[in-house]
Amino acid sequence: MRAITAILLFMSGITAGAQTAETIFINGNIYTVNEKQPHAQAIAVKGDRIIFVGANADAEQFRGDKTRIVDLAGKTVTPGFKLIRPRQFFSRIKLAKSRGGFR
Repeated sequence: MRAITAILLFMSGITAGAQTAETIFINGNIYTVNEKQPHAQAIAVKGDRIIFVGANADAEQFRGDKTRIVDLAGKTVTPGFKLIRPRQFFSRIKLAKSRGGFR
């Protein structure tokens, strides 16, 4: 879950040198919000940073012996969404209603 959050928050089309990724997400429909590279297939993550976004074949250079590979099976990844717990969600709905609704 931590890696997915990092992906959504730090989407980038820049390769950050020859590093070994902790996790590589492949076979995805990744929307990058980068005009020069609007879509990608793979993301390589190390810690809380994205170190690569691009083609599946190019992501292999970041694969190490302990790298976890996650097959997204065509699922879409978009930047900017943050997952919250249901309790937080409903407490925010209740707060908004108490203030006169949503604007």
